[in-house]
Amino acid sequence: MPMQRTKDCAQAHLLMGWVLAGGVALFWGGGLSGAASAQIVPDETLGVERSHLNRNVQRGNQLIDQITGGATRGSLLFHSFEAFNVGQGQQVYFSNPAGIGHILSRVTGSDRSDILGTLGVDGNANLFLLNPNGILFGADARLDIRGSFVASTADSFLLNDGLEFSATNPEAPPLLVVSLRPGLQPGGVASGTIVSAGNLSAGQDLTLVGDRLDLTGQLQAGGDLTLLGNDVQIRDSVTIPFVASATGQLLVQGDRTVDIFALNHPSSGLFAGGDLVLRSPNAVTGDARYTAGGNFRIEQPNGGAGALTSPNDPVIRAGGNVRFGTYTGASLHIFAGGSVTIDSVEINAPDPVNGIQETVNLSNGGTIAIDGRTRPTLDVRAGTTAVGTPGVTGTPPAGLDTTGAATSGAIAINSIRISQPNGLVFLSNQYQPNADLTSGTIRVGAVNLANDAGGGSVVIDARDRLQVSGVVDTSAVTGNAGDVQFLAEGDLELQPGSEILARGFVGGAIDLSSGGNLSFIGDGDPNPNDDDFDIEAIASVTTGNGTGRNVTLEAPSIFVGDSEILITLAEGATGRSGDLTIRAGSFATDFAAIVTDVVGTGTGGNVLIEADTINMNNVFLGSVVAETGVGNSGTLTVNARLFSGVFGTQIGSQTRGQGNAGDVTINTSESISFDGSVFVPIPGDPFFAPSGAFSSAQPRAIGSSGRLTITTPVLSVTNGAQLRTTTEGSGNAGVITINANEVTFDGTTSNSLVGVSPSAAVSEVLRGSDGRGGDIRINTQSLTVTNGAQIRVTTEVAGDAGNIQINASDSVTLAGADPTRRRLSGLFADTQPGSTGNSGSITVTSDRISLEDGAQIVVGSRGTGQGGDVRIRANRLALENDGFISAETASNQGGDIELQVRDLITLRDNSRISTTAGTARAGGDGGNITINSEYIVAVPAENSDITANAFEGRGGNIRITTQGIFGIEFREENTPLSDITATSEFGVDGVVEINRPDVDPSRGLVALPADVVDASQLIARGCSAGGALAQELGEFVVTGRGGLPPNPTEALSNDSVLVDWETLEDATAGVIESETPLVVAQAQPIVEAQGLVRQPNGRVVLATQPTHATPHNPWMAQVSCQG
Repeated sequence: MPMQRTKDCAQAHLLMGWVLAGGVALFWGGGLSGAASAQIVPDETLGVERSHLNRNVQRGNQLIDQITGGATRGSLLFHSFEAFNVGQGQQVYFSNPAGIGHILSRVTGSDRSDILGTLGVDGNANLFLLNPNGILFGADARLDIRGSFVASTADSFLLNDGLEFSATNPEAPPLLVVSLRPGLQPGGVASGTIVSAGNLSAGQDLTLVGDRLDLTGQLQAGGDLTLLGNDVQIRDSVTIPFVASATGQLLVQGDRTVDIFALNHPSSGLFAGGDLVLRSPNAVTGDARYTAGGNFRIEQPNGGAGALTSPNDPVIRAGGNVRFGTYTGASLHIFAGGSVTIDSVEINAPDPVNGIQETVNLSNGGTIAIDGRTRPTLDVRAGTTAVGTPGVTGTPPAGLDTTGAATSGAIAINSIRISQPNGLVFLSNQYQPNADLTSGTIRVGAVNLANDAGGGSVVIDARDRLQVSGVVDTSAVTGNAGDVQFLAEGDLELQPGSEILARGFVGGAIDLSSGGNLSFIGDGDPNPNDDDFDIEAIASVTTGNGTGRNVTLEAPSIFVGDSEILITLAEGATGRSGDLTIRAGSFATDFAAIVTDVVGTGTGGNVLIEADTINMNNVFLGSVVAETGVGNSGTLTVNARLFSGVFGTQIGSQTRGQGNAGDVTINTSESISFDGSVFVPIPGDPFFAPSGAFSSAQPRAIGSSGRLTITTPVLSVTNGAQLRTTTEGSGNAGVITINANEVTFDGTTSNSLVGVSPSAAVSEVLRGSDGRGGDIRINTQSLTVTNGAQIRVTTEVAGDAGNIQINASDSVTLAGADPTRRRLSGLFADTQPGSTGNSGSITVTSDRISLEDGAQIVVGSRGTGQGGDVRIRANRLALENDGFISAETASNQGGDIELQVRDLITLRDNSRISTTAGTARAGGDGGNITINSEYIVAVPAENSDITANAFEGRGGNIRITTQGIFGIEFREENTPLSDITATSEFGVDGVVEINRPDVDPSRGLVALPADVVDASQLIARGCSAGGALAQELGEFVVTGRGGLPPNPTEALSNDSVLVDWETLEDATAGVIESETPLVVAQAQPIVEAQGLVRQPNGRVVLATQPTHATPHNPWMAQVSCQG
């Protein structure tokens, strides 16, 4: 366990500190005294240039031991010793002659070097210490070196030109000038161990090279710090920190192993102003705090990405980029000013002692709690300025610059696995972001946080693009699923093969938000007819008791292709599935399934889609109750400016179990269009699935289908698309309501595939149901139904069909037939053969109604139920070319037809209005026809009929009230002419009654005064023109008002409404041209007005013709007119 290892290591470090500080002889197994350990014995390999030890040399106010002599070659000074040790409290300095930049020392004897005091250089030269037998730096060891220091247990130092300075083959350096090889490499295999428990500090580079490095003290380099060994082990203790600090690069390389544990002391850590590199061919064990001003890398000797393991909780901070291959261990925290690249991460535990605890703000205003102590956590923050985050232990030493320059805040991790419950993955380049960085894509592959006891959560917050290429799984078995939250200021992509799964006792929340394009591109085969969806994108599934979390997608543009989104209450679960909310500027789908469903017991979640434009291609968007489900499905609401559903797109709700299907509502501010169908090649039962909106109760369902409501300025349903509510179970079909300015149903075209049904709006009760049909209500300015399209309510069983109600303020146009299947356009409320339920009724209200080219308005019963009625209210009604209004039945009472048409009804080319009963030559009385219209016009020879016939029952009654009927007349039986009939083949004929509206002669009369006014006395005498005297008096006559019959000698008669149809004789029209002389009219004398005349508009004018009224003398004296 990590805690046990921490305790054991702490005890070991205490022991090591005691051994190094006070028991060096015991630890090394020797009997060296302080004097013995201070032995510095020059050898004779340099001859006359041998090294010299000068004791007690005054240096400032201290006495030191000084090493002089040696062989000088250019800027190099060589020293060679039989033994080299610095005792505790001893200070040994190498003399630094002028011009010397490098001092190389070797130990040719067989003893290791014990550095227990201070080792320094009396100048700025670099110091190299070579001892193949090993080197020990005690707890009180110190370096006083302004230049660089290199300690190595290799055999030699390699120089240029193939030369070397060897401890195992000691020879005097050549007399010629030599120079250091760049990067001065140790020669041969380092066989000795370097142990460092002291405080080693170099003004420039500090390098330790050994077969094994055991490091427990502090190492500080003004330049680079390099730790090279076959095995490198680093430890701290609760009382003694381990600090490795480099102003430049820090490199820890173990050709076999790198084993770092430095979490016991809060000041422990590895720090670099430049890059920090851990290098090994095998996995690096690295429990520590790492801080780099430049890049942080774990790599193999060949430069490939290396592996990191950490039983506890490492923290990595880098001003630049972070890169390694794999990580396995406890909670991992990474703060990078640049990018982070990791192949795979596996988190297997939290760190209850050292884990970071922090509440982090997200870019959307939310927060996330980071707690590596209680939750196994992967915490990666890239592109941040917070490399030296307060509260994170292992703070860099003062003056160390860890703010390296970064060029990108990208994050790339191929796979993530957290094996413990309740894990957390947090990836962000939005945490205190560096505003100078212009890019920051986050790419992640598989993220597996699934755990039986409780799934972990994933939060990714990207300043640029976010790409997911694998399965993100936060599922659980007995616990709750974790949540998934993806935030991206740029595009958010779920690439082929990617999935987001949050299945658990309570399904997890899934929240995807993008500032650019949000896209799911799968490679699966979504099947809306299969309860067991093959998930290709997103699923939140609740398997226990409770309310599932919600799924939310939000972006300016969202595309779902070859993918599925599923929110479900699973079989055996009780509660409620979560809701699905999609908000976008544009929302497009291609071959997708988006579903909330109830498979267990409870309520399905609601679906809400809000977008400016929605384009769906071959999509199933639905709320479903499955066969095993008990409960209602959720509602489905779509709000948009423009909506288009094509190629088999279906939007709706469905119940297959015990519960109602939810309501479906589609609202747009401009238009809605459904078009076409798609072939579904189910083996043995292939079919065409139409585009459209629906709500259905499937066979064996116990529940009703939902209501379907569409509100839009323009609705277009074309090429086989349909709006449909259906019941095949025990419940009712839902109501279809359409509110629009323009509504168009257009059937299939000549290019449509065979087997494609025409476009339609249908509410139906199918075989197996005991419910009733829903109504279809359309409120619009204009309704157009063409090319075989139909609006239909029907029943196949005992349940009644619904009604059709059309309110169109402008026009209703029904025209044509399906060119491939000869289905007629129209409005239909009927029952199917074998049914016992009643037909619904049809009510149409409009200014103008037109039935053309075989179009029909039909209520009828082909079963044993009662036929419905047709009620039409309009200003004009036109039936042309087989137009048909019918209330016929097969064997029951015919329905009634009521036509209230203010102005005109026309019947042309074999059009019919019929309430015939018993078309199956069975019983049933003909229905009644009531027509009120100003005029009714037909062409006699075109065989347009108004019939209320029957076979065995009584003929129906026809009552017509009109001002005039032209071209059609009552006859005892049907003829090839245009007829009005109410006959019964074996029963009593009906009655045909044709009425003209009654006229009340007294209507509008005004009582006149008893005294007659002499109007002639109310006008002045006339004046002649030019001053002549008046020639004659004018007259004014008052008459009553009223109207006249067609013949002045006769009263009004009802028979006058029947006007025989006259046939015009053929005549040739022409233009007759003639010359007419211009006649100039002579001036007529002015004639005085003789009376007043009231014009039809009520205006009173003077008239020259007398009205034979008695003149009236004015009360003023008459005046003569003179010129």
